[in-house]
This record gives sequence, C-alpha cells and structure tokens, in this order.
Amino acid sequence: TWGARLEQIPFLAGRFGQSLAFIGNEQVIVEDEELFRQTNRSASAFLAYPFSRAQRVEMSGAVRNVSFSSERRRRVFSNVTGELLFEEDQDLPAPDGLTYGEVGAALVYDTSVFGATSPILGQRYRLEATPSFGAIKFVGVLADYRRYFMPARPFTLAFRALHYGRYGSGGEDQRISPLFIGYPNLVRGYDVNSF
Repeated sequence: TWGARLEQIPFLAGRFGQSLAFIGNEQVIVEDEELFRQTNRSASAFLAYPFSRAQRVEMSGAVRNVSFSSERRRRVFSNVTGELLFEEDQDLPAPDGLTYGEVGAALVYDTSVFGATSPILGQRYRLEATPSFGAIKFVGVLADYRRYFMPARPFTLAFRALHYGRYGSGGEDQRISPLFIGYPNLVRGYDVNSF
C-alpha cells in the first residue's frame, strides 16, 4: 500500500482586552486584539508492506514547513457616543519559520477484533522512529502497545502502554507543538482542553 499527501493546516490563537483611557479630556474605550497565526504545510509519502495479515512495516518521508505571524489590532471608541475614533494594525514580532524533512520507519502488529465502537479482543503494537533534519534535528520515538481482553461478555478490559518522545537538540524547540498526552490522536475521547 502506498500513498502521498499534501496538507496545509492553519492555527489561529488570540487574546482580547478592553480598557478605559483618555485622549485629551475625552474618555475612550480601547480594544486590543492580538492574533497569532501558525501555518503548517507538508508534502509526504508513505509505503506499507505486509509480512502477514497481522504484521507490516511502514516507511514514510515528508518535507514540512511551519510559518508564524503575529499582529495587534487596536480600536479606539468614544465612551460617550460609541463612535469609532481610529483603528490601527501593527505587526508584532513572531518566531522565524522553519523547514525540515523527516523519514520514518515503523513495525506494526495488529490482531485486534473490533466490536461496535472499539476493539474487544486481541492486541496491537507500533514501534516507530522518525528522524527529522534541516532547520531542527530530533528523533521522534513511539512505542505503543495495547491488549484487549473480554473476561465476560459484553465487557472488555483494555490495557495500554505508550511512550512518545523527541530526542536530540531540536526536540524541545519552542516553535514546534509541545508533546501533550491529551491530544485526541494519542488518547481517544479526550480533547486538547481536557487536561
């Protein structure tokens, strides 16, 4: 099995504040809105080769680009009439963008049997290493093991051991998203704000 993917994912975060100030003798309302944009772009390809129905090896390669921008929009209103007196936009300092490549290899084993909503029997594991090179250098390491037991129908017990880490000089770079156990793609059923 093989495939390729092009993607662009924009992220937008912001902050809003409102305060009272004076321009001359007139009291005004000052609204400050700060926006931070991060845009992730990538081109990637992958290949999966099965050894059996349960075990396969996966290989991947990607080129990634992350760009950043930050701006402030200030609006000043009359506190008496509510009229917009003036508005200004200002570019704020933002981190330098980065471009890097990555290659990856994974050994995958999966004998899990799905029920109505999730696995109910079997096991699965994924052992993966993904070195990155270019503007930042690190190696992403993933070890994920899951085991599903059904001691009495319809109850299933699920056990999981997970390790995911970045190793190397760029693993802690502030420009890449920090590792967080609450990401939905790591633990199903939780959202980014769950923890």
